[in-house]
Amino acid sequence: MESKTTKKGVAFYEGCSWYHRMKVLREDGSTLYTKRGGFSSAEEAEESYNRCQEEFEKMCRNRQAVKKDKNISLGNYLRYWLEKCSLRG
Repeated sequence: MESKTTKKGVAFYEGCSWYHRMKVLREDGSTLYTKRGGFSSAEEAEESYNRCQEEFEKMCRNRQAVKKDKNISLGNYLRYWLEKCSLRG
């Protein structure tokens, strides 16, 4: 049986629905690789993938910013500040 995939390789068809791979940041800082499915189209799966990827990257930046490491990059600190502190008012 032929497998259905999108041109980017983000979404794939398995069983009766579309899925995408995703990364989850664990409490200990490690990354869990898993998949999320149940989408009725490849486009829905790709949209979910993009949201999950943005959330994962945001969590990684926030984790890096709050670490007590003196070697934090200016870029990561500014991203953290913009996301957390500038919205407070």
